[in-house]
Amino acid sequence: REDFGGGGSWVLRVRRGSHPCGWVWSCTSSASCSVSAICNLQRLLRMSLRLPSQDDLPGVSVSRFAILAASRTGSTWVNHVFSSHPCIVSSDEYLMRHSALLSVFHRDASGVKEVLHNLSFHGLSLLRKRRGTDNAAARCKHMAAGVKLKLIVRDVTFGDQGNSNLVLEGLRMNDWKIIMLQRRNTLDSFLAFNSRAISKRLHCPVGQCNPFSLNATMMLSCNKTVLAMREFEEGNVQIDGSKSVSGPAPLCLDYEDLLIHSAGFVRGMRLIGFNTADSCLLRAEFMKRVQQTQREMISNFDEISRCLQEAGPAFARHLHADVRPPPSGPLPVESAKFCPDETFREPTRNWGLGRIPSRDDDSTVL
Repeated sequence: REDFGGGGSWVLRVRRGSHPCGWVWSCTSSASCSVSAICNLQRLLRMSLRLPSQDDLPGVSVSRFAILAASRTGSTWVNHVFSSHPCIVSSDEYLMRHSALLSVFHRDASGVKEVLHNLSFHGLSLLRKRRGTDNAAARCKHMAAGVKLKLIVRDVTFGDQGNSNLVLEGLRMNDWKIIMLQRRNTLDSFLAFNSRAISKRLHCPVGQCNPFSLNATMMLSCNKTVLAMREFEEGNVQIDGSKSVSGPAPLCLDYEDLLIHSAGFVRGMRLIGFNTADSCLLRAEFMKRVQQTQREMISNFDEISRCLQEAGPAFARHLHADVRPPPSGPLPVESAKFCPDETFREPTRNWGLGRIPSRDDDSTVL
């Protein structure tokens, strides 16, 4: 496109790619082709090349949201549950697939703003695509576009060199809704990491995976287990501390709570602009990967149990030897409280040996 922007000094070739601005650019002049200079041209490109914008969704209100979670917290499951609604799209691990964006995201406040701008364009593009291919989505009057960001490592990090404060402030200033997902049982977190390493299977899609085929048994070291649990707990402390940053409070969800009642999904839907009835359309695309009890997974469970009890109550409280986890958390459609007119129920699901509330026992105050 010659004489781009009226100046005549740029001749650009544009194609889809993994550039930090969402495009790949080549400069045929001797001018510098820096990321910052090129990103500043997006406004002009949007006019000339028709990048997605809010104008592409006439008569539709759009909200943006980010799911912030550490590894092995059920974030893929939660992300895809929200995305199952015809009016919602959410990108899974977008920054992992676009590594060039990471350095920009960790640079400074302006870098965070650039990446969030990129994510907004990407979300609008996905919404426009869904409306063009899904009859139900074409009738949506309100839609939401989200992204999953990994906490503690890679996307959002803590400490003096971390970008967590900049990211949270950037999200709030640009009116992104924030969902923070955590896993409180640090022993289960450690087991999930080990199970994944043994099975070589990251996720378990419904209909494509038998989670019981992924069962794993391992012998744990007392010292390594205590150290790993301490690291997981320190991560949770850092996440909890970040919630006090000024601005609207994030929606905080615990993985363990989502396994026993569906109120968290209803609260999430309300946060991003939908009502309780909309939550009845949510469906699960992934199953819980670990279906074993702690005793079944740890071949030297009695030794580890003594180890954690000697380490103190902060470690021993994560022991629940023979409680079998539910196969997956219930969804609002399975609750007579949230979706009284729905007929989809699964009353025969096995909820394990420990006392776990029924899926209709959704007593959480919304």
